[in-house]
Amino acid sequence: MKTVTARQMREIESAEFDLHHFSDDVFISAAARKLKESINELPQGKVLFLCGNNRNGDCGLLAASLLLRDSDRKIQAAISENDSVYHEHALGQNLEILSVQRLVRQAVNDADIIVDCIYGYDLDEEVSYPYSYWIEWVNSSKAHVVSLDVPSGLNSDNGSVMGSCIRADETLAIQLPKIGCYLYPGSSLCGKLSVADIGISSEAISESDCECRISTYEEMKTALPSRFKHSHKGTYGKVLLIAGSQGKSGACLLSAKALMKCGAGLLTVMSVKDVTDVVKNNLFEAMTITIEEGNAEGYLNGIDFNDYTLIVLGPGLGRGLQTEGILKKVLNSDLPVVIDADGLYYLKNNLEMVRNRKTLTVITPHIVEYQRIFEYRENTIIEDLKKISLEYPGLITVLKSEHTIIAHEGKICINVTGNNALAKGGSGDVLCGVIGGLFAQRSDAAAVEAAVYVHSLAADRWCEAHSSYSLLASDLIEMIDEILFEMTRG
Repeated sequence: MKTVTARQMREIESAEFDLHHFSDDVFISAAARKLKESINELPQGKVLFLCGNNRNGDCGLLAASLLLRDSDRKIQAAISENDSVYHEHALGQNLEILSVQRLVRQAVNDADIIVDCIYGYDLDEEVSYPYSYWIEWVNSSKAHVVSLDVPSGLNSDNGSVMGSCIRADETLAIQLPKIGCYLYPGSSLCGKLSVADIGISSEAISESDCECRISTYEEMKTALPSRFKHSHKGTYGKVLLIAGSQGKSGACLLSAKALMKCGAGLLTVMSVKDVTDVVKNNLFEAMTITIEEGNAEGYLNGIDFNDYTLIVLGPGLGRGLQTEGILKKVLNSDLPVVIDADGLYYLKNNLEMVRNRKTLTVITPHIVEYQRIFEYRENTIIEDLKKISLEYPGLITVLKSEHTIIAHEGKICINVTGNNALAKGGSGDVLCGVIGGLFAQRSDAAAVEAAVYVHSLAADRWCEAHSSYSLLASDLIEMIDEILFEMTRG
């Protein structure tokens, strides 16, 4: 599913107007009906529509009128100005309209459901009076809050707050979700996000230059690598995992198990004796190469990379100087590479090698690791990732956050599965293994997107029957098996 900026949404609407004479009144009417239907699904109670002096406000007034006609709820609407073309219509429906601020505040306090139609997706300045007060009152109320399109006060392009912002329990996006709803802090202000199709044609949407999309279940099912009847272990990739160090055997083992659980055909783990002993005793399917502490480069000199199809580097490797030497040798190879955790520590010094590689390089930084490699600017992260992915054509960046962002060749995929159960040591090592396992079978960005989706969806499935407190990285690997079974059985 595409997700759009304010400019792109305006262009899509304009294209629809030109293609099918889709007028503003039709847009407002369709959005109002969808909003009314959404409110009808909520429990009974007093409903207050907060309507700005704009198209979102028009949608709110019309939705309130429609709801009043078909419902026995107590319904009110608050406005700051009465120049909306729907104002007279609303009065004709005997809708109670409030404009005195004292009465608006009382209505906010009394409401069971508040429908936020103050601002739309195209807000480009800080929230002004009286709406700043309305937002403050709403956020202090106990009502269930529904925002139309985006929570009022949210920058729909980058997720920043324009002075103040509604904290919604749910947001009903019109036609397409807006990018800012998936970027922090916007992602924490939208509540449950759903999308209302108001009939804009796929033709108009396809004409837009949208390069950002949201991963969906059906799309990710098709992105999973295929398994063939006539195949063998070599068909599904031969992986060299360089990971682990003294006291960090767990990171290596978790990655190794996830790699094999996700279908890699052959796995060789290269690490120090303490780590390879753990692997030998806990993952019988993996082969090992034991190296002396501090002499990994020497062992790599004797490795024939032609024996492998993928290198995965980093989990638990440590940040000693030998790590940079390993990184350089790996980047100098002709193999696709996945770089995670400690493998990222020296990447900034070697970006030119990444730029010049002929094969794909996948990096999996969290925000702090990303800041060591590139400049991190919260409000322009999508544009920055697009630019970086064009500057480094073979680079696939997996920026781990509340909603993980995958960037490659100017295109952005935002993963919306996952939850705070993943905020625990070892989760990232498992993700590295899942990426490695699927990427070994199909060396493209789609396999990486599928890996991120499967990993996060496993955490969502865990929380359907267990506490988010209790998820262990080892549990996650077992849940991933269930997700892959579910997604590939038909």
